[in-house]
Amino acid sequence: MIQRILVGYDDGALSQKALETAIEMARNNKAEIFIVSVLDIPLYISSPDMLPPDNISITKFFYDNTRLYFEKLQEQAAIRVKEEGLAVTTKVLEGNPGKTLVWYAEEIKADLIAIGSNNRGVLDRLFLGSVSNYVIHHAKRMVLVTKN
Repeated sequence: MIQRILVGYDDGALSQKALETAIEMARNNKAEIFIVSVLDIPLYISSPDMLPPDNISITKFFYDNTRLYFEKLQEQAAIRVKEEGLAVTTKVLEGNPGKTLVWYAEEIKADLIAIGSNNRGVLDRLFLGSVSNYVIHHAKRMVLVTKN
């Protein structure tokens, strides 16, 4: 039985679709939903040699604003989950998105990870990677990937 569903969440339409699917599954199982967003500040922004001496303030600006953006997204998503009478927990984590989602799923003992596919082409996946692909291949939990 599914009791804990981790939803990898960002501002994409497929992420929203993953959340809606998770809500439906949670409603049928009386499960708890964990909405998780992962901050991944690129190396070139956080590298002290790449930017002017006030790089710390630039990095902090990007970090703080991105965290705030995700927190607002999660707040709206949590309202949607609560409307269904379901328990919800939100969390903004830091790191590589795929690795962090897999780690956190283990940490909370999630029964299911729900994520959206980004529908990248072969070259994009080669150079940029794919969060959903990583999660599918490394998670020890069931994985639901929503697509268009």
